[in-house]
Amino acid sequence: MRISSAREPCILRVTSIPHTSSFPFRVLTCTRTLGAASKSVLKYFALFLLATGFCIAADPGAAALARAASKAQNSGQVVRAYLLYAEAAARDPHSESYRESRNALKPLADLLSKAGVQSVPNRAELLASVTPEGQQQPLDRLTEEERQKQSELQPPPKLNAATGRHSFHIRGEEKKIFDTVTQAYGVGLVFDPQFQPQPNVQFDLQDADFKMAMTALTAATNTFIFPISNHAIFVASDTLQKREEYEPQVSASVPLPNTSDPKEVTEAANAVRLIFNLRHVSYDASSRSVIIRDRLSRARSAQALLESLIHPRAQVALEVQILTLDHQSTLHYGLSLPTSFPIVSLGGLNSRQILTSIPQGFVNFLTFGGGASLFGIGLTNAQAFAMASKSWTRNIYDATVVVSSGETANLHIGDKYPIATSLYTGASQLASPLYAPAPEIQQVDLGVVLKVKPQLHAGGDVSLDVEAQYQALGTLTFNTVPEILDREFKGSVRLHVGQWAVLAGLDTQTSTESHTGLPGLTEVPGLREVLSEVNRSHLNSQTLVLLKPHVLRDNPLIDGPEYYYGSDFGRKVLL
Repeated sequence: MRISSAREPCILRVTSIPHTSSFPFRVLTCTRTLGAASKSVLKYFALFLLATGFCIAADPGAAALARAASKAQNSGQVVRAYLLYAEAAARDPHSESYRESRNALKPLADLLSKAGVQSVPNRAELLASVTPEGQQQPLDRLTEEERQKQSELQPPPKLNAATGRHSFHIRGEEKKIFDTVTQAYGVGLVFDPQFQPQPNVQFDLQDADFKMAMTALTAATNTFIFPISNHAIFVASDTLQKREEYEPQVSASVPLPNTSDPKEVTEAANAVRLIFNLRHVSYDASSRSVIIRDRLSRARSAQALLESLIHPRAQVALEVQILTLDHQSTLHYGLSLPTSFPIVSLGGLNSRQILTSIPQGFVNFLTFGGGASLFGIGLTNAQAFAMASKSWTRNIYDATVVVSSGETANLHIGDKYPIATSLYTGASQLASPLYAPAPEIQQVDLGVVLKVKPQLHAGGDVSLDVEAQYQALGTLTFNTVPEILDREFKGSVRLHVGQWAVLAGLDTQTSTESHTGLPGLTEVPGLREVLSEVNRSHLNSQTLVLLKPHVLRDNPLIDGPEYYYGSDFGRKVLL
């Protein structure tokens, strides 16, 4: 897996220290952090390791034994690794990987133990050396002597290579190829005295700068390089022995935030120490920082992972504006004709009885018959009318939401309406109900519900995962429960900081038309517009959601190297 960081300066300090060989080397300290994408991958990996690697147990479990065996194998302790894998396979017989690793190491372990090259450790001593799962090692305190050495570190040599681009098509010995390539960029060479070059090597590269050329050349020759002066690099074979002998030892300082929790820092440091098998991790109380000392490629990678775990994530402020424009029009016109005609008996009654039997509002009657059988049919006056009304409403809602990068912000603009999820309509209809439980109510969010998840990228871009939901009460009811009109939108957008993202489509259009008049006349086209009362209404509601992100706290980015994980011992180009 290869993880690339973003670009920004890095502060380094270095000092010379003696080595086993006659060649002087330097100790380096660097403070750096990874970009957003690299931090996310490393953080999830470390959290996974914490969840699976720190389980509570009375003695070393199978997983802890397997990890210790892997470390022993990487350091060349084959017999020790074989015994640890054998113990892990005995405790977890269902694991094929433990058995395969044990069987693969058995022949070589037998040869080394019989020849006396490696001794066979005691089983009790072997198990005691493995840290039980769940047991956290406290961070060592930085001593005054170590702090003094830390303050004496000097800046490292900065290699001044030519900035041009060159192409190479070379066949020959590895040393000659190195010499030809480095001369093209004005850089000198110092080889490991025990370096054994391979003959007849083909090297082809097109239009490459110095770092690209060195990356390709070290990969082709299985070597690693690092600067020893402003104009020279050192070349050695990329083996575990040469790494231990020549690779610069690094002291990397990771400053702690003011809001850091000591327990979380200890857990993160132990996780990083377990992942990279670090030699030394300590805590400097005076500068509130964690000090990592190890080989350059291992310590720098561990430093980047630790910083991604303890430093706060980027923070984004979202400016949210919701614009609502409502347009409503009403039209009322037509002819109001009477639709009811009361019949009143007028015969055989005195004037006082007639007045009390006449319905209110009827003053005109059409009479027929005579004497005691005189009847009257009430008539009312017809009315012609026309009325129109229009209204506009504009609402602007402005809010600011602060959320960390990668987290989800929720915003609700509207009301909560109680909706019955269960009703009891049985015996409650009786005069004296025996059982009438209360209905169950659920609060429904009416209006606009907005969910936004921002993700900050290198270069000032912000991607937004947006979920918008609009809910309103409908006109229908089911057992006294109103219907809920629901519209949803889900999408993603990427924009620069300060740009607006506009979400449209949350529109509503409602049209209503009714005719009131005599039966039959309201069904005749043309006549129903004249001989009936017409009501028309139209409602148009438009909603726009506008989002604009602002960065409150950015990811600390630096110009860092690329890290390689897998079968390699670390980065090959330590520039």
